Amino acid sequence: MATPPAVPPVPDADRYYATTLVVLTNEISVPFPVYGDAEDLRVILDGSELPPTDYGFYSASGATALPIVDGRLTFSPSIVGSVEVVGNWQPRQLAMATAPGVGRREFNQIVGTIVSGMREQARAIRDKTPTALIPDGAGPLASRPNAASVASGYIYLQTDDASGRIVYYVAQSGAWSAALYAIGQKGDKGDPGDNGLDGSTTGTLRNRLVNPSFQVNTREYVSGVALSAGNYAHDRWKAGGAGCTYTFTPAKPDTQITILAGTLKQIIPPENIEGGNYVLSWTGTATARVNGGSYAASPIAVTGLTAGVAVTIEVSSGTFSKPQFEPGTTQSAFERRPLEYEEAVCEKHCRWLPLAASGLSSAGYLNLHSITFPKMYATPTIGSPVADPNLSQSALNLTSYGVTSLTPYSAYVNATSTAAGAYAIYGYRALAEAEL
Repeated sequence: MATPPAVPPVPDADRYYATTLVVLTNEISVPFPVYGDAEDLRVILDGSELPPTDYGFYSASGATALPIVDGRLTFSPSIVGSVEVVGNWQPRQLAMATAPGVGRREFNQIVGTIVSGMREQARAIRDKTPTALIPDGAGPLASRPNAASVASGYIYLQTDDASGRIVYYVAQSGAWSAALYAIGQKGDKGDPGDNGLDGSTTGTLRNRLVNPSFQVNTREYVSGVALSAGNYAHDRWKAGGAGCTYTFTPAKPDTQITILAGTLKQIIPPENIEGGNYVLSWTGTATARVNGGSYAASPIAVTGLTAGVAVTIEVSSGTFSKPQFEPGTTQSAFERRPLEYEEAVCEKHCRWLPLAASGLSSAGYLNLHSITFPKMYATPTIGSPVADPNLSQSALNLTSYGVTSLTPYSAYVNATSTAAGAYAIYGYRALAEAEL
């Protein structure tokens, strides 16, 4: 009979892993030992626990001996956003068999599961421990107890809501207060945390504005050039009704702009507006408005937005950087997403299509060459071909060339030959735009 492999001692580490997925993902690795199967894990996506039917677990090497140290989580459907994987060891039997002696392998197995279980219970208790009570609106009580003391004559009830937040109710003489929610310590940037999270990490993918750091400049807007009304500069940002002129000096990770004349605005697609209350905030001396309201300094609270209706953010003269438009009633720390994420979202609205084709043709024949690209927001409009500054240019034996037959994800490069024989076009590009 084969000797079972040794069970390694449990590592001195919390069985917890957090990551942010910026694209749809169907599989991630689990960097800590797992003492069973998917039942021994909890998966939390953007603050809400996923049902066990949405994920599975397996060993990358096909190992069956516990613990599994090269585990992989699979998701169906694929997920994107803030992911937390938490060890959640579940006992499989109520009684343990007895024997004259316990070997090292069994001892390590027992100690590993006990230590992991204790850590996970400590995490569960810690996550449910609030640090402050914040009143949520006016309640029926004439006065409320101070958060730092327990007032005489009050009754306290603790429960939780559908999203798992701790909720308190306070009563005196039979009248219950409105809900009191527990929040965490203030974050390291001085912003309130959310449900115990540090303020600097609160709100992954909360910012509804795209390219808020002005890092993506597909159209290669030049600082100080006057824009006509509706013309775009940095990706997703366009001139208001009176045009716009602004200056900037590229910087990493955030670029500040200075609006000299007119206004600059961004339209948030209706698909990204769930409705309700929002906060617009930014850094700088510029003023801004939402949906044509009054211009004001940061932050601006907006109430009662309708779900599924596009929102327009417009900015007037002054310095302007790190804008954020987020759900809720409280401004949180600026969310800086990876550049790759911003570029991918911007390309749904604006991208360069390369003009490259070659072959043999009859005189005057229209030749078509298919090109495909990631799906854009809508069927784009196409600009005239221009020289690609990154390439040398050549047009051989051609009367005309361009891009035609566009869909949100494909197009044709057309090239009409002058005479019979070889033809070619390369070193040119055309701008495809699918803006709101």
